[in-house]
Amino acid sequence: MTLTRATGSTDEAESSPSSAAILLASGWDEDQQISGIQKAAKDENLIDVCAGGALSVALTHDGRLLVGGRWRELMDDLLRAVDHVRITAVSLRHAHAMAVSDTGELFAGGANDHQECSGIVTAARHKKIATISTGYHHSLAVTDTGELLAAGDNSHSQVSGILAAAHGKEIASVHASLSGSFAITTDGELLYAGDSDPLVDAIRKNGGRFAAVAWSRSMLLGQMHDGALRVAAVEPRQDAEATLRKQLGGHTVTALAAGAGHVLAITDDHRLIGAGFDQDREVSGLTAAADGMRVTAISAGYYHSLALATRHPEPPTGHTVQATFSRTQHRDERLTLRLRRGTGTQATVPSDGQPVTFAALAGEPIEVTIAVAQHQPAPGALYLTYDPATNTTTLDANATQLPEHLSCTNPAPNCLTFTWDA
Repeated sequence: MTLTRATGSTDEAESSPSSAAILLASGWDEDQQISGIQKAAKDENLIDVCAGGALSVALTHDGRLLVGGRWRELMDDLLRAVDHVRITAVSLRHAHAMAVSDTGELFAGGANDHQECSGIVTAARHKKIATISTGYHHSLAVTDTGELLAAGDNSHSQVSGILAAAHGKEIASVHASLSGSFAITTDGELLYAGDSDPLVDAIRKNGGRFAAVAWSRSMLLGQMHDGALRVAAVEPRQDAEATLRKQLGGHTVTALAAGAGHVLAITDDHRLIGAGFDQDREVSGLTAAADGMRVTAISAGYYHSLALATRHPEPPTGHTVQATFSRTQHRDERLTLRLRRGTGTQATVPSDGQPVTFAALAGEPIEVTIAVAQHQPAPGALYLTYDPATNTTTLDANATQLPEHLSCTNPAPNCLTFTWDA
């Protein structure tokens, strides 16, 4: 397990030195997929990373691609094609990669035995690309109008099948696995084509609106519309769900990644969690390196893993307040309440009534948002007052304006109770 420091930011909105990105890497390095990308990325300003088989790719803040690994020459044509082009997205799986420019143009390079590169570029000609995903020998892309494009190996109908399933539907995201293709519609329907896989039926069993999926051998992760994590696993990874739930600690997820036999996720409080094959510490090494850091990007290769992370800002000052959140009507759907003070403190309060503490300052607005599957209510603003004589923080009911259907009471000193009545 090794670390490399970068000098830039992981977010265009966060360009201060204190938010400098750090490249974290752990796992198999026989083909220099770790040491190679560390060397290429030294002193670079990174915003994204991709781990493949014997390759790794990083994307810089100014839109350049960096490649590491013994198979680097496979990417030479792609690197020449995107020279002087600003790249905003990249995807790498086995031995080919795709990249999207800031104007939506699609580029591809690497192994092309099944036209996984030439075919997808041809399909994308004169179209603006919004989303991409590379499989083992096939490629998926989505245009800015939601049209699905696919090319490459079709031995398991992973190309023709997903095109048929997505016909007439608006696609929001895609995920290409070893020999399968996943597509998610704008209303959260999960489509699949490829090898018959019991994991797909298992993860779709309870319905719901999907936002993203990530497939690994014996494991399939689903990120639901409200951020809830769904896990389907079979032997020898049947303990994956329990492992991930323990690390999750009641939080939601914001990103997923899957390698040959391991999976990773970023939680809503920016922690890294993972499960699965760990012989080369592709999971444990990376989670240990990311401990105590704010993780912003992840990628799982075959037997190595990459992440970008920043140091957490100094703990915010303020008065400690305890919040609980519940709903008046019993429903299976889980809601999440988020409280944000400026760009610093954020508390995520689940609708199960469990108390969560956060820091607040009197008179300073706290943004209040709630994640609801059917719609996203406009955010509100919470205001508090503080009495130093009694060290008591109370709700300022006159100044506070909450989202529709959300109410707040102050049943005890330094305690707030939020209730959702829809």
